[in-house]
Amino acid sequence: MLKRLVGVVTVKDDWAVQSFGYSRYLPLGRPEVVAENYDRWQIDEILIVDIDRSRLGRGPNLELLHRITNKRLSTPLCYMGGIQDPQDALAVIRAGADRVAMDALFRSEPEKCQRIADAIGRQAVIRALPIVKTAQEAWVEYDHVTGRPLGLIDYETIGNQKNHFSELMVTD
Repeated sequence: MLKRLVGVVTVKDDWAVQSFGYSRYLPLGRPEVVAENYDRWQIDEILIVDIDRSRLGRGPNLELLHRITNKRLSTPLCYMGGIQDPQDALAVIRAGADRVAMDALFRSEPEKCQRIADAIGRQAVIRALPIVKTAQEAWVEYDHVTGRPLGLIDYETIGNQKNHFSELMVTD
C-alpha cells in the first residue's frame, strides 16, 4: 500500500479551521495561506475540504479555488465540497484543482460518480470514506452532513464502485 502525506485544509465560512468532531471549530486563518505553507513544506498533495458546501446545498467554492491557485503552488491540489455532477467536477478542474474527492455522493447517487469519473477521468476522482469508532469499539462509516454514524463499512458496495475512483481515502 502506497502512503502519501496529504495536507488537509478544512474550510468553514471561507476560513481555514481545525475541526473537533465536526461540531466545534478553531479558526486558523485564510485557506490560501495554509495551502502556501503546505506547499513550502513539500507535502505530496493538498486537499481542500469545504465542509459547508454539501451541507448547505451549495456548489463548489470556485472563488476559494481561484484564490488558492493564484498562489501558483507546485503541490497537486484536490478539492472536496459541493460537487454534485460532472459539470461541478469539470468547473473545479478548470478552476485549477488536479483532482476531486467525494463522500456523500458515493452513498446517495453513485451513478453520478461514474459520470463524473467518465467526464474528468477516474484517476482524478478520490472516494473519501470518513469513519468513527463506536462505543462498542467497531469502526463505522460516518455521515458528516447529518453528523451521525451510518453503520458498518460496506466493503462490497465500495468494491462495486471501484471503477468510479482511483483512490480510497479513509479518515477518522
